[in-house]
Amino acid sequence: MAVRDDDDRLTFVGLLQLGTVAEKRGEFALAEKRYTAARRHATAVGNDLWVARALHNLGAVAQSRGEFETAIGHGRAALERYREHGERMQEAKVRANIGNGLTRLGEFDDAEAQYRRALDIDTEIGRDPGIAGTLTNLGDLERVRGNQETALQYLERAESLYRRIGDEYRRSICLNNIGTVHENLGEFEAAREVHEEAYDIRRAVGNDHATGISEHNLAVCALELGDVAAAESYVRDSLDHLERAGDVRSVALTRNVLADVHRRKGRRTRPSRNSNARSGSCPGGRTRTRSNTCSTNSCRCSSPSATPTAHRRSPDADAA
Repeated sequence: MAVRDDDDRLTFVGLLQLGTVAEKRGEFALAEKRYTAARRHATAVGNDLWVARALHNLGAVAQSRGEFETAIGHGRAALERYREHGERMQEAKVRANIGNGLTRLGEFDDAEAQYRRALDIDTEIGRDPGIAGTLTNLGDLERVRGNQETALQYLERAESLYRRIGDEYRRSICLNNIGTVHENLGEFEAAREVHEEAYDIRRAVGNDHATGISEHNLAVCALELGDVAAAESYVRDSLDHLERAGDVRSVALTRNVLADVHRRKGRRTRPSRNSNARSGSCPGGRTRTRSNTCSTNSCRCSSPSATPTAHRRSPDADAA
């Protein structure tokens, strides 16, 4: 029986590891496939905590793909199991993820409640990475609420903590959010400097999705600063990375920036390689439904003729 248990554990852990590798590379479809297989295996052997872990990871992938309701649903299912088993650290992690989805759907008070509970747990158990992640998420929440100075205070605390911990990738998430706050304040030179630092970290890690997000942000800053050639270079690289990652929503937002670049140059944009991200459609459509209808409160678009900053993607949330 012990041998069978060991085999089951190796199978489950192996599937999770394969999913994690794919997720870190921005290969979300493959990550979802691996995590789904892990969930099925956990269900088959009757291990409720393993099921929670697989659901937790599936929720993080759904979040990255812009499928916020799905992410929240997976998160709540995992949370129920974690609480039943007294897994406090995992509870804090999944609460942060649930808060991310709620933020994107505009349910700010509920999101803050999830973040505050996660912060309380991580503070009680002394988990610095969790504290830094929740500070990042609170900063993102305040940014969305329009409280830019408060957002910057949270984010600078988180960035300092990540620097001390030595987690460069998650520091890049925080830097991306700091850069977006500077954009909201009209400080595009400062924003570009911060986004460049995040970009260098992400390229070194080799995450196509995260690199594409940074290239999008750098394109917006370059356009606002009048460097149309740099904006075009960044936006084309961003499209390549985001299309490869399968992030339909961010592709659509980035194509709107490309349309602004072409307007500055006096020529039309090329046809979209993704029918769901075509010019004229709202970039708020969810990946799962492949909708061209704006149905998320976090979508900042109005029309393809809006200014570049109206087509900024939402900054990264710190998913655990």
